[in-house]
Amino acid sequence: MKTKWIVILCLLAISVSASTESSEAYFLQAKAFEYQGKDTVASYYYGLAYQEDRRSLALGEIYGKSLMKVGMEKDGINILREVTKGMSRAEQWKKAEELGRYIYMTAKDPSDGNLLAYTYFLDGLKTKDPNKKWTARSLWNSLTSEAIKEGRLDDANITLTFFLQNMPEDANAWALQGAVYNMQEDYRTSLKCLVQAATMDSTNYLAWYTMGSSLERISQDMAPQDRQISLRAAVKSFNTALKIKPNDPLSIKYLNYIKELNQ
Repeated sequence: MKTKWIVILCLLAISVSASTESSEAYFLQAKAFEYQGKDTVASYYYGLAYQEDRRSLALGEIYGKSLMKVGMEKDGINILREVTKGMSRAEQWKKAEELGRYIYMTAKDPSDGNLLAYTYFLDGLKTKDPNKKWTARSLWNSLTSEAIKEGRLDDANITLTFFLQNMPEDANAWALQGAVYNMQEDYRTSLKCLVQAATMDSTNYLAWYTMGSSLERISQDMAPQDRQISLRAAVKSFNTALKIKPNDPLSIKYLNYIKELNQ
């Protein structure tokens, strides 16, 4: 009986070895075609290599990226999503972060870049390990900041909404989403987010400053009496922001502007 199992194990080892050799051969062919500028053919051979060795996360990453390079975005993201799952299971958080960032920046559809690529992102948020959770939060903040800086406000909102669905207790995320809505001139929705942020964290400068801005902007469409009420609330918000961040030039500038309006 023992001999039978030894033979089976040997056959399995031979099978794995043969599979690895086939994978390497396909990989070399893919590289040759890629060197010739034949990206579509190269992608096909990368796919064959990955099929031969599905355990290789590196091969999966190369194959997924090659698909995206030749315009097969959905297929590429599905492969890369599979790879990010593998990276999560292997706790390769840095590699998963880099791959996720690549997909986010490359995908034409922002929902692909956010919701599909960041399979590992949820693992990072739900883990009890503070270091992994910090990595996930750091990535979320980085992606949102990049989107805002580049003027991709819809992308930023998608990322924020995804994050808040899983971390609704994060006051800074509520404040940042309120700021994005403010930039999109949706002041009422902005205020809802900012009130939520300030209620959860009364020391959040961004929440109070942006609340003042949204209150001032929304007052412009109000009747005179209601406008004064909104402006007084804006002044209180900016003063609260100044208590948190003394001598803040933005809050001071806004307060001076409101003072001029009331003269």
